[in-house]
Amino acid sequence: MSNLAQRLQELQLRFLLISFTDLFGIQRAKLVPASAVDAMARDGAGFAGFAAWLDLSPADGDVMAIPAAASLTPLPWQPGVGWVAAELQLNGQPMEQCPRRLLRRQLERAAERGLELRSGVEAEFFLLDPSGERIGDSADSQEKPCYDQLALMRRYPLIGPLLEAMEQLDWGPYQADHEDANGQFEVNWTYANALTTADRHAFFKVMVKSLAGRLVIAPPSAHRSVWMKRFQLPQTAFVSGWMAVRGARRRRGYERGFVMSDHADWPGLIQSVQQSCARQVYVTHGNSDGLARYLSEVEGISAEPLAG
Repeated sequence: MSNLAQRLQELQLRFLLISFTDLFGIQRAKLVPASAVDAMARDGAGFAGFAAWLDLSPADGDVMAIPAAASLTPLPWQPGVGWVAAELQLNGQPMEQCPRRLLRRQLERAAERGLELRSGVEAEFFLLDPSGERIGDSADSQEKPCYDQLALMRRYPLIGPLLEAMEQLDWGPYQADHEDANGQFEVNWTYANALTTADRHAFFKVMVKSLAGRLVIAPPSAHRSVWMKRFQLPQTAFVSGWMAVRGARRRRGYERGFVMSDHADWPGLIQSVQQSCARQVYVTHGNSDGLARYLSEVEGISAEPLAG
């Protein structure tokens, strides 16, 4: 059994994404069942090189992606699946334009001189709406939005789990913030050997895109319902003041819990709406007509009762 297959078994992973980065920085991968990993570790996963940005033509043979076992990373958001970086071979020879190979060769040259190259990144990204043409948070409109606390915390449902995932992977994340442009964010983690950092950055791009846009808000009655079956292997969270009680999340059968109570007095309700910076508010439960009217007429916030 190969070291890679053994590690999959130890981590109880059923599938493996064998991934490489092409010359345009695009992630390419094949999903391989654990039963086939031994063969892939030996021979590599085959790709039609001309179908990616590798400066190859249909006349060239398949490129083989040889997984680097040391880069194996479990997907925190997808239990049972792992990811591994790969280096490319063409016609049985290392492919010179493989980005990971180019970096590794520079590390080897540095080592010959008694040097070790370490690097860290400031991973920055934009959060956009589904069209990809505008930022996803219309309230993120400050002229100088850098370090905007409210805009950062409106993205907590993504940034929080992202930092938790990086801690789970032992990357040593130490801060996240809103950056200089509207909709732009940054996450920092501890520097490491340059090849390790490069592999982590490649994985980070997969992770943040996978976690973004995957949040579905539903009432508690949806938990374990027929309606939930439409989602493949969902991770559930419960938002309630009850989440402040130790063991409440586990007893209710949720993977995550966020402490936010829907019980508040009038000043608390108004303060919560103000601090949310919401431009449109829908009110439900209790005297929804009165609260919606107050928000519209006194606070100048567009609000209306939620029908039904």
